[in-house]
Amino acid sequence: MRKLSFLGFLKQYLPTLSGTDSLNLRKLMCLSETVPRLREPLFLYALEADKVPVMERSAGVDSCFSVWCRTYTKLGMRDMLEADAPELPEGFRKVWRSYLTVTRRIQNDDHTKALMLAKVRRLQQEKHLTNYRVYTDLKLNPGNTNAWLKHGDSRKVSLEAARRVLHYAQSYPQK
Repeated sequence: MRKLSFLGFLKQYLPTLSGTDSLNLRKLMCLSETVPRLREPLFLYALEADKVPVMERSAGVDSCFSVWCRTYTKLGMRDMLEADAPELPEGFRKVWRSYLTVTRRIQNDDHTKALMLAKVRRLQQEKHLTNYRVYTDLKLNPGNTNAWLKHGDSRKVSLEAARRVLHYAQSYPQK
């Protein structure tokens, strides 16, 4: 699984917040008048996607978007977000923290799957439990299950599948 970029996160986050399937800048800017929580992620999306000129043309002179377009640059904004700069408005910092939460969840899940794998391997040796028996009884994809059990490739199984394998190995009868 590829690492989630900030732009990729914003492309998922904006439709969720707006309740639309659109990433059309003008449409979302109009919607942000009635849904204020869209403003900061929308501006960050425009920065990350290099669409600030479109936003500047569409925004009114006194809008928050115009002020932000004149105030922030892509590089400067990224530096302030990463540094959690206190002078940055809280709305921008909230979006960045949401992004970090999502990316860290993926890392934490991989760590959890690695711990489960160690336990499953130990139980497999103790109970003479084969990979074939695991993926056949649990009806899991053989290639993905083997990649995880043999090579430790945590990208090949979901956290739920890893939990199922661990539970199965723990409840498998001793031979």
